[in-house]
Amino acid sequence: MRVVFITPMDPFNVGGGAISAYRFIEPLKSLYRKGKIDDYRIIYLKKSDTVPVEDTDKFLYFPKRRLDRVRTAFRLNASPLELHSEEILSVLTEFNPNVIIMHFSTLGNLSKQIRKSLKNVKIIQNFDNFELGNTQHLGRGFLGKLSSIPMTYLIRKSEREALKSSNTVIFLRVDEANEIMKYYGIEKPYLIMPFTLGYSDPERYSASRKVRESFHGELRLLFTGSLDAWFNVEAVEFTAKNIDEIAKTLADKGIENFKVIIAGKDPGGLANLNKTCSNITVIPNPSQSQIEELFLSSHIFISPVFSGAGMKTKIVEALYHGIPIVASDTSLRGYRADVGDAIGKYIFPFKDMEITSFLSGLSSAAKVVLRQDTDKLCREIIDLYNDIYGIERFEQLLLRAIDMCFRSH
Repeated sequence: MRVVFITPMDPFNVGGGAISAYRFIEPLKSLYRKGKIDDYRIIYLKKSDTVPVEDTDKFLYFPKRRLDRVRTAFRLNASPLELHSEEILSVLTEFNPNVIIMHFSTLGNLSKQIRKSLKNVKIIQNFDNFELGNTQHLGRGFLGKLSSIPMTYLIRKSEREALKSSNTVIFLRVDEANEIMKYYGIEKPYLIMPFTLGYSDPERYSASRKVRESFHGELRLLFTGSLDAWFNVEAVEFTAKNIDEIAKTLADKGIENFKVIIAGKDPGGLANLNKTCSNITVIPNPSQSQIEELFLSSHIFISPVFSGAGMKTKIVEALYHGIPIVASDTSLRGYRADVGDAIGKYIFPFKDMEITSFLSGLSSAAKVVLRQDTDKLCREIIDLYNDIYGIERFEQLLLRAIDMCFRSH
């Protein structure tokens, strides 16, 4: 069994796309080491300087270039990776895979070409979210909305082709699976696969809690995400708008000093919060090592996200690092079935857009951080994460998806 994973993301970069790719790449590597698949290849669009450190011969990348998006639109494609379709098809023909996993639905045109060129190959199509539903937020104002019309057309065309070309589909949530297939009028066998970051070492991360214990009376709240995404901008604006209420809530717990750390790429005007609000620090375009340090030196992760499709990778990232979470109902979509036992213990939900509900969750999280041994709290959360999101679960899900391919017609 030879498997290829194709992604328009850089799996070695920072962000949700890289985390999403991880849940396919790491199980493939593990299945290969265990002899459950014969070989694999990873094809991706390189956007960072980081490169794989193992199985390097199995990774093939194409560099992201300036004006790629313009060239992509002119060719009526939805993803810049499709600029390299000919080279990718050549690689696939030589490697002769049995199964190809397409990471995003924006690769529908490439899927169509693969289906025509490699008649016997099985295609697993992943949908991280309903991409078409996100296009309504691409532009603001009349000119912005006008400019989004071509992209809406390209994404609709790509998603339709992605579904048509696939044998099996992977979704993050059942409700989104039903919505997408109903919209396009195409039914396919599917399964649900959440996110993972692989095994989290409690020894490594609990040791770092000494950093948290020596915070000199300053509680650190962390929010991460791409700051050019409208729903993350909305989350930051919600936090900044209610910073005085946050201060009062923490003061009631005896916490006079606190800092909200906001880290993400392309913050734009949000970077001005560094000047206008002493309790907020914006860290633009952090590296992977910086993100790691921020998680290790923070006490509570907050996720006041109220919109956006799919699942929020930031939740599984916080669990992986062993810190309590205050999260909106939207942020927890797709997670509740897995983490139900942690609700009210390590994860504190609040109703979307309701500041009173958010402050109640924050108060409960702060109480846990202040009263419970830091090392013990971290270990408990990491143990919970490893039990639910261990790599073995994703190996089995991937093998099941492959089996479904060969059973479908």
